[in-house]
Amino acid sequence: MLANPVRAFNLAEAVTQAIDTDFDSLRGLVGLGYQFRGVGLGRIQFVTVPVADYPADRNHVEWTGAADALWAKVGRDAPLGELRDQAISAADQPSAPADSAGPSGSASPSRAPSASPTGSPAPSGGLDADARDDVGLCS
Repeated sequence: MLANPVRAFNLAEAVTQAIDTDFDSLRGLVGLGYQFRGVGLGRIQFVTVPVADYPADRNHVEWTGAADALWAKVGRDAPLGELRDQAISAADQPSAPADSAGPSGSASPSRAPSASPTGSPAPSGGLDADARDDVGLCS
């Protein structure tokens, strides 16, 4: 998808509508993505930055000292150590949630977001199935 400039810009536009970035333009965000065009999915890992409850507001979290250590390792391109144990690879195939079917094989209640009018989940602030398809993402 990053090789297709139209899809890359559409994806960048969708991203900037869903999250805050430090990029002044879509060109900068697309340029960042373009730098990864030759990196295999198996070499991309996602980890969660270590956080703790923010005492002043229970609806927020703050980075811990372990987050500082993570960013230092990322900056040095050093191995992530124990944080890598919880990493998710971009090459991993998505799987159904373990509690999606009850003992009879039928669907059981879950905490999944309500379906959008298209029938696909649309978490609050996220893209619905049509928008994901428009930018070339899996639905």
